[in-house]
Amino acid sequence: MTRRLHVTAVHRNALLGRLTALLGPHDVSGFSYRTVPDGRAHVVVDVEGDDWQVDRVAAKLTRVVDVVEVSAACEATAPGA
Repeated sequence: MTRRLHVTAVHRNALLGRLTALLGPHDVSGFSYRTVPDGRAHVVVDVEGDDWQVDRVAAKLTRVVDVVEVSAACEATAPGA
């Protein structure tokens, strides 16, 4: 099962590197990084696995410097959906 995490952060030079280093050991099936003119970054991470694995990734993301908010999407999707 895949769950989607939405991350709001302050866009700075090293943020993308910190996020990818953190996500490297986890089973991530999708990643999107979008910046907006007011200096924020909107990140979407699709995490494969059960609730425990998704909660673990979400908890790690909240500890990243410049991350403001992490929320999980209510819907879960099956792989390939």
